[in-house]
Amino acid sequence: MDAAELLGGATSLRAKVLPDRLHAFLESYNDTVGRTFILTTAVACLSSIGCALMEWKKLKKPKSNAEAEITNKKSS
Repeated sequence: MDAAELLGGATSLRAKVLPDRLHAFLESYNDTVGRTFILTTAVACLSSIGCALMEWKKLKKPKSNAEAEITNKKSS
């Protein structure tokens, strides 16, 4: 099978596989989908650990006194 044959989605794959090989194909397909899910879940968990351990820094520049006074006068 090439990529063009898979464009019909997972539902149409059953019709494209020989009946004597269908059981093995479905087991293999199920295993592949399961492993893909486990892999993406593991990568997401590892990335969230990295985010939790990252140092937090403020990106806003502190306002100067003149800017703070202008902002306060406008809001009053």
